Amino acid sequence: DYTLLAADDEQQRLGIDALHLAWQVAPGWSLVSVVTRGFTPNLVAQGALPPNRETADRPRGGDVAIRLDHAGDRFDGAISWYRGHNRFARYGSVFDASGGLLFRSAHERATTLGADFSTTVLRWGVRGEYAHTRLAPVCDVCPGTPRSNDRWVLGIDRDLGDSANLNLSWFSIRRPGYVDPNS
Repeated sequence: DYTLLAADDEQQRLGIDALHLAWQVAPGWSLVSVVTRGFTPNLVAQGALPPNRETADRPRGGDVAIRLDHAGDRFDGAISWYRGHNRFARYGSVFDASGGLLFRSAHERATTLGADFSTTVLRWGVRGEYAHTRLAPVCDVCPGTPRSNDRWVLGIDRDLGDSANLNLSWFSIRRPGYVDPNS
């Protein structure tokens, strides 16, 4: 829910109907799957939007996600996969029957493969995440062809006594084929 000015994490997490299956594969290893039966788009502030727009229909079907998770032995990590739809609508422009400009939206199909880890090395906490997402248009007005992005986060931290913590993080987003709109 992005309509709240300064929401905390708990206010951003809205419940959905889903089937959650978890299987303890071996000590410290679990396989988790979540399947939803419907689609819930993000709630965004509407503000001053143009009157010549058509809001996206909700995609049919649900989402599926699978995660292989390891916890323990001084190392936590996981590999995950998701297939569903982007919760944010993507807009494109077309001319309507009268020749006027119309903004139409749709929710793109999304497939994400991700991995994360955390461990401790010489009293330093070390963690990282990686995700590759591929977004595919599902409408005639969604601009362009399928696109993708890669996201990385790496961090280290260490407690400094009882009252302070040093925390350094690096993050990156790579969008292959990105074209700056100004060009």
